Amino acid sequence: MENRQIIITTKQVNRLQELEKILIKHKNLLGLGEENIIVGISEKPRAFLAWHEEEKKWGIYILPSDNDFTPIHELGHLFLAKKSNYVYFARSGVKSNNIFSGILLIVNHLIDCFVDYNLIQFEGIYELYIDDAHLWICAKKKGKIEGKPIDIAHSYKALIGYYLSSKIINERKNREHFINVKNYLRKSKKLIQRSFPNIRFNFQSLEQKLDDFDKIKNTKDPTVILNFVYNILSEVSIWKESDIQQQMKLLFPNLKYF
Repeated sequence: MENRQIIITTKQVNRLQELEKILIKHKNLLGLGEENIIVGISEKPRAFLAWHEEEKKWGIYILPSDNDFTPIHELGHLFLAKKSNYVYFARSGVKSNNIFSGILLIVNHLIDCFVDYNLIQFEGIYELYIDDAHLWICAKKKGKIEGKPIDIAHSYKALIGYYLSSKIINERKNREHFINVKNYLRKSKKLIQRSFPNIRFNFQSLEQKLDDFDKIKNTKDPTVILNFVYNILSEVSIWKESDIQQQMKLLFPNLKYF
């Protein structure tokens, strides 16, 4: 565990050590044993994966509050990058301040869905995905979605996440989770419509585009994944087509996918 100047309790240290053990175990399971990865404490409010150019090594930075699935998810970005032979599924091509925040939000969430789908094909990871991922913790509460969304991009991110999550969940094994996510999807649509009454939403058209996930979720071709991402960004109609293309080229260089 790489040390950073953060004051933590003994209990938190123990938890971080547990998470590091989980990461090491699944690093080998995912066939990433040869990857040079250091583990450290995140100074951000979330876990993250970073590439250190000078040292030529990856860093996965976690928090004591993270669930067991979190370090595995970060490894999943490396797995997808290796599977597709496209490193930008694990690290950004540009600094995030050059990217529209709404585009980055939705793009990251879409890539996360491919990461999670690939991960749950490995023995034992599906159960961690269901039990520990933040979405399922929220779904267990069965509460209403309250409060006005931050903006329309966050609203679309939630809707897209619920829709694709319903495709990843095994309905027969986890029917309660499946029903909860479907209910949240329905409530998300109503909340978006209430929050942005002047916008005309075509949820059916968006869902038809999202259904392509089923056809391509096993692909090794990064251009197929990125074409899917591009089509979803175009469908939500928040940004101009020229802006989407420019932003995608910055985020995912050296490939032609639209």
